[in-house]
Amino acid sequence: MKHPVILPGDHALTMGLIIRCHARQLHAGTTHTLAILRQQYWVLKGRTQVKKVIRHCFACRRAMARPVQTRMAALPSSRVVEAAAFAHTGMDFAGPLLIRVGKKATFKCYVCLFTCMASRAVHLELVPEMTTARVMQALRRFIARRGRPEIIQSDNFRSFKAAASKLRQLWRHVDVDRVQRELVGHRIHWKFITERAPWMGGYWERLVRSIKESLRKILGKALLDEEELRTTLCEVEASLNARPLTFVEDEHHERHPLSPFQLLTGRAYVDFTAVEAHDPEWQPGGRGPPQWSHRWRYRQQLLAKWWRSWRREYLSDLMQRQKWRSSQAGAEVNDLVLILEDNILRTQYPIGVITELHLAAMASRDQPGSGRRPT
Repeated sequence: MKHPVILPGDHALTMGLIIRCHARQLHAGTTHTLAILRQQYWVLKGRTQVKKVIRHCFACRRAMARPVQTRMAALPSSRVVEAAAFAHTGMDFAGPLLIRVGKKATFKCYVCLFTCMASRAVHLELVPEMTTARVMQALRRFIARRGRPEIIQSDNFRSFKAAASKLRQLWRHVDVDRVQRELVGHRIHWKFITERAPWMGGYWERLVRSIKESLRKILGKALLDEEELRTTLCEVEASLNARPLTFVEDEHHERHPLSPFQLLTGRAYVDFTAVEAHDPEWQPGGRGPPQWSHRWRYRQQLLAKWWRSWRREYLSDLMQRQKWRSSQAGAEVNDLVLILEDNILRTQYPIGVITELHLAAMASRDQPGSGRRPT
């Protein structure tokens, strides 16, 4: 049209014409909608008004929605506060592994992994079968050797429903409610990570990978009996606990790199703590306080030294943020959101309403019910 009708941009009639044009063009983009609109009308600040309409179009927002991007949150206090080894523990399973019985028979077994959230120490237990009784026995052996933890964190068992069949099999015969009741009797709090948020258990998933790599390199295609496999797991455990937590310089240093093994045993892996012959705190015989009190004091000094290095070297590395450095406008209570589901089309995502906000998670309510989802 040579002389199109001039319309004010912020008028209700103009907004209605833009909405109708946008819908008739099957929810086209800004340029397409504006070009069709200008065949009959010239809207003042037309591009700005068309963008505003498309930005508030429910069908377009649903089709083009993106997950909320938040900044990488600070580590939980259990990861950055000094505590006894395995006071805060992560728990997971790996396997199955094959054990040789006799000359030809074999049967499956599993590895139960316990890792300290703060020191990153590792404890491995061989579990012959994934039943409630066997899992409880593994927990009892762990507590007897490492002490009673305050918190045990594990994967959300409900998330195994959407995992591969091999992963679901790990928890199939375990009565999680019964295990949790027994832990409460020992004053142990068992926490589950948020469903569909596997990165919350990344600190133990990486160790599971290290265990599998070590066993694959050590065993290859060999079949071991039960005692041989237990011995191999102990050696893998010691090797993982001897891994350096911080960057190792190229130059030679007399001080050993920081490792979980030093916290657990007070010495470097394989080598005993270097004690000089003239050390006044370790003199055989003589007068003064008992010899064991000097060793206890020396052990406490080593422990304090390890935690100082942990704060100075290890925690400074954890402060780095490799991704999620910026955040969008955060979700708020009563916001209307799409709930991402597996194996369904975007247009079929259920719509929910945010009822609560938690750290790195939110509680939503949809038609079937309510639940917690990560953000």
